[in-house]
Amino acid sequence: MKYEWVATFHISYFIPHTFLPLMMKESQLKIKALWLNMKDSSLLTGGTLLFLAMTVVNAGNYLFNLILGRWLGPAAFADLSLIVTMMLMITFVTATFQLTAARFAAVQAADDDLEAMANTRRWQLGIAWGLGIFLLVVLGG
Repeated sequence: MKYEWVATFHISYFIPHTFLPLMMKESQLKIKALWLNMKDSSLLTGGTLLFLAMTVVNAGNYLFNLILGRWLGPAAFADLSLIVTMMLMITFVTATFQLTAARFAAVQAADDDLEAMANTRRWQLGIAWGLGIFLLVVLGG
């Protein structure tokens, strides 16, 4: 690797532990400065944590499919995949319902409107029972 000497000198370059930057390329210095500025950033640490969590989940999903695919055989694994897919679709519907309910509850709690909260809860309970019975008939029959 070929190093270029930095043409601009700064007083900090004359401190013994800072001679290394003199031999680094300008782009390497910029990357090092960027890293030093970003390493305490909550975005970087949060992004790194999210990356690691997603990697672990994806690896676990891969191993799950690999092991059960070989253990169950093609027909049983196809049935399992169908069941898991249907469960994820139902979970999507219920998660949407839950987020909408949480939003309305938070707005009404902030307004300190107890009657509206009670009405919303009754409405949500009716929708939940109706949706549950519908899914029972569709999926169970």
